[in-house]
Amino acid sequence: MGTHPNQDLSQDARRHEQDSAHHPQGVDAEYRQWRDQHIGQMDADFDAWKRERQGEAFSDFHGWRKARAGGSA
Repeated sequence: MGTHPNQDLSQDARRHEQDSAHHPQGVDAEYRQWRDQHIGQMDADFDAWKRERQGEAFSDFHGWRKARAGGSA
C-alpha cells in the first residue's frame, strides 16, 4: 500500500476517517445519539444539583444576615 494521503492526522483521526468512509452517517449518528443521551442526563443531574445548592445558599445567607443583625444590635 502507498502512503496515506493524510499522514499528519493522528491514528485516531485516521481510524475515524476510515470508519466514516465505510459508514458515512451510521457511525456519527450512533455516536451523536449516545452522546446526546448522556449529555442530556448530565444536564438534568446538574440542574437538580443547582436547585439543591441554591436552596442551601439562600438558607445560609438568610442565617448569616440574621446572625449579623442580631450580633450588631
